[in-house]
Amino acid sequence: ARSKNPLIDEKNRLFLQNDDKNRSKNVMIVDLLRNDLSRLALKNSVKVNQLFEIISLPSVYQMISEIEAQLPLKTSLFEIFKALFPCGSVTGCPKIKTMQIIESLEKRPRG
Repeated sequence: ARSKNPLIDEKNRLFLQNDDKNRSKNVMIVDLLRNDLSRLALKNSVKVNQLFEIISLPSVYQMISEIEAQLPLKTSLFEIFKALFPCGSVTGCPKIKTMQIIESLEKRPRG
C-alpha cells in the first residue's frame, strides 16, 4: 500500500524495484508470456521493451514489464486470446500443469 508519508512511500517503491523475489516472479511471467506469444508471432519478433518498471497507482506501486510481438496479418483476436489466456500472472508457472489441476478440481470448464 502507498503511504501518505513521502519518505516511507519512496522506501516502499525502492523496495519493490530492488526486491529479488518480485524481480524473479516478473522474469518468470515475462518468459512465460514470451513463450506464449512466440507460438503466434513472426519469427524473431517477440521483444521485451521494458523490464521491472515501477508504475505509481493511487493505492499501490506495481512492477510491470512490456512485451511486444509482430503477428501475421490474418491472426484473429480469438487466436490471440487462445494463446495468451489464462495469463501467466493468473496461473503462475508451470501454466499447463496449473490448468490441468484447476480442470481436475472444478466441476465445469471456465469461460
